[in-house]
Amino acid sequence: KSGGYHTVYRKVSDMRGKSPSQLWVVMDVHPDTIASPQFKIWYFDEVIWAALPATYHNGSTTMFFADGHAESKKWLSPGTIQPVRFVDSRGYVPAGKDRRDFDWVRERATELQPGKLPPGW
Repeated sequence: KSGGYHTVYRKVSDMRGKSPSQLWVVMDVHPDTIASPQFKIWYFDEVIWAALPATYHNGSTTMFFADGHAESKKWLSPGTIQPVRFVDSRGYVPAGKDRRDFDWVRERATELQPGKLPPGW
């Protein structure tokens, strides 16, 4: 169950503290920021998307949650909605001052492991 600072859930019964309806599992990722099979967000000294969510669908993306439901999420922060340029940016996009989208994703992401708080969190 170790994922660095975050808990890795291998099955629904591993999920504690949050409802499976509040934990996203799969999300469309912006094609310029696909660098690994993992979607990461970092909240250290600078808030960074390690991969941006896709915005193909009129500034929104589809997210699938652990309970099996799907949602279309309309992004609000201008920094989240980036045009596709077909260049490999390797992710690492600062969230900027408007962190509404970043915080929304983080609230629905895996939990920090007890006692493992990243610097600046």
